[in-house]
Amino acid sequence: MTKKILAFVMLISASLFLNAQCGPSFSDNSNFDAAGNSTGISFTTDGTCSGILTSITFNSGFSVIAASPDNMIGQAIVRLYEGDGLGGTVLGTLNIADIGASTTFDFSALMISMNTSSQYTIIVSDFTLPTLTGRGFNGPFSTNYTGGVRYRNGVAQIGEHLAFSVNIDDSTLSVTDVDTAEMKLRVYPNPATNSIQLTALQKTENYTILDISGKKVVEGIVNENEPIYIKQLTKGIYFIQLEKRVLKFIKK
Repeated sequence: MTKKILAFVMLISASLFLNAQCGPSFSDNSNFDAAGNSTGISFTTDGTCSGILTSITFNSGFSVIAASPDNMIGQAIVRLYEGDGLGGTVLGTLNIADIGASTTFDFSALMISMNTSSQYTIIVSDFTLPTLTGRGFNGPFSTNYTGGVRYRNGVAQIGEHLAFSVNIDDSTLSVTDVDTAEMKLRVYPNPATNSIQLTALQKTENYTILDISGKKVVEGIVNENEPIYIKQLTKGIYFIQLEKRVLKFIKK
């Protein structure tokens, strides 16, 4: 029993260390200008980057006057939209986010799935700032970012940009294992909301779903492309254990 637990812990550790990050970014020499009531930028993922959004580092250009209490900027609401601009679906909201001249917003708990070659927009608004602060944005003198545009007060500012960096965990969308017949077994869809299926399954198998701690949460029998219902699970990382392999998936 101890050996089995140890093996599972090693499997989880290996899976986590294999995580890879990708995502668009942009930076350049900057100047300073007014931010208005909201500021943000749209960006585009490339053709090989997809997965779960972990964080966005956002160079808002907010400055703090030295006399400001504790040299703190304050807080804001951060929203991530699908598409270019504020007209798309809101994919996630950070309601009380600390913000400074350069701030990393942690989106990992929201389990937002990002697609390849797709456009998204991050907007920071509803500022609660100390009295002695300056508000503005950092935009490059030259070298335009071609994957999006800066937004101020919800309006596109053509030719203006912000320095930013997007981190996407691209190891979680397709977890595969190759058997001796070179057939790829895959969990689909991944991430999933209501159910998952196993593609390229060679025979009917017993399965057990375990959470990140190794605790058994679901078990049953499955055939290829037969749904396994996971709606009852909470959001997070899970492992489905079969006869000879273990695959990782995400419940969103």
